[in-house]
Amino acid sequence: MELLSKLVQKLVQLHGYDAKGNLARISYQLALDLEEERLQKTQYLAYKKIKFRREAALSDLIAHSFAEVILYQEIFTQSGINPKEIKKEEDLIRFPLVTKRMFLERTPTEIIAKNISGRRIVQGITSGSTGEPFRHFKDKKFSVTQRANLYRPWRWAGVEPTSPIVHCSAPHAVNKTPNTVFLHPHFIKEKIAEYAEKIKSSGAKIIRGYPLTNFELVWNLKKTGYNDIKFTHAFFVGHALSLGIREFFKEEFNCETYLYYASEETGVLAAECERHDGMHIYEESFIIEILGWRGRPVPDGTRGKIVITSLLNEVMPLIRYDIGDIGMIIPEQCRCRRTSRRIIVEGRKEDMLLRSDGQSIYPGIVRDILDEYFYAFERYQVIQTAKDMLLLRVVPAEKFSQENLRKARNEFQECVGNSMKIIYEVVDEIPPLPSGKFRYFVSPYWREQYPKEILESEI
Repeated sequence: MELLSKLVQKLVQLHGYDAKGNLARISYQLALDLEEERLQKTQYLAYKKIKFRREAALSDLIAHSFAEVILYQEIFTQSGINPKEIKKEEDLIRFPLVTKRMFLERTPTEIIAKNISGRRIVQGITSGSTGEPFRHFKDKKFSVTQRANLYRPWRWAGVEPTSPIVHCSAPHAVNKTPNTVFLHPHFIKEKIAEYAEKIKSSGAKIIRGYPLTNFELVWNLKKTGYNDIKFTHAFFVGHALSLGIREFFKEEFNCETYLYYASEETGVLAAECERHDGMHIYEESFIIEILGWRGRPVPDGTRGKIVITSLLNEVMPLIRYDIGDIGMIIPEQCRCRRTSRRIIVEGRKEDMLLRSDGQSIYPGIVRDILDEYFYAFERYQVIQTAKDMLLLRVVPAEKFSQENLRKARNEFQECVGNSMKIIYEVVDEIPPLPSGKFRYFVSPYWREQYPKEILESEI
């Protein structure tokens, strides 16, 4: 009761909540505090102890998936595997990989556990680094753990998550964290005076979001003379983070940058600590394998395919899920003394788009529009072919028609403005990059604004 009393006082102090009318929020905050406390204790546990606890959760997940999920029932049956035979993580190698395509080809009733209440189900869609649209279903039961995982590197960096935070990102990210100063990532140059005033009045010293949008924001703050704005910490996710961007934040703001590894379907999987030497895997929540081209595990320090088993989703279980990313496990333990393994991931490469009037267009906003047409497009790509022209290329899906292509193009046009001409073409294939990643947006014109060394070298 003493802890609950302190929590109520804290909420009223920070947010002005009426404790009697916000019991649900108070309960959630209490659960979050306890979960953060648990994770603080486990981060220095011997890896064998974490693995032992994780395998107990894996055993429960396997039994649940076999009993309640049609897709997994069929996989076990067709592969001739008895679920009871998967007792250790090493036994997972016997289980076939599960891909996005396997989920896409099934109805929700075939991939969602039959015994789960609809109140626990959250639906989302992600375009993903491989270029395939992916409708997925997450589990509210684990929302507290996922939020605690989001906050972990903030705590490592000495940052209070309720501090004012600048978030230059797509509108769907509004209100995802408390005390967020949301800045729309379109036309940053045009709005830089307005944005500077918002940042200064908020007192925010923390910035988070995609590397490219936040780099464009701080570059223009410096270029237009707002030298009184300082950031102490930056938390980046979603795209490749170049060494140049990291050094720019350090040199211009004395700002430490931290990198997340996350996806819409899994939540945060790993994050950097204060040593900035690879990302610590959230071992309590995920089993991560690195596989070679033959589908066999490779030694630590060897690049390969990332395969994930999530322990945070009973609604749509992800067992040996091929997420479509490439990475490697760092062999040595981190100098910070945390016992979790560290991973290096090849990030998604992407460009902003540049209008003919010099204003930038954030691809995430465009993706929110075009992703709605994945029922008609198997894939799409936007290429800036001239300063005033964009080419929308689409691979048709089963429900494709010229009418929905024109509709998508018109919504795209409204988003970027009439100063840009949009043409489109229907193609049979849009190949990925040699890494297997897919590049949705390509604009040499946007990159020409900045020194090449800032954007080119990946960490």
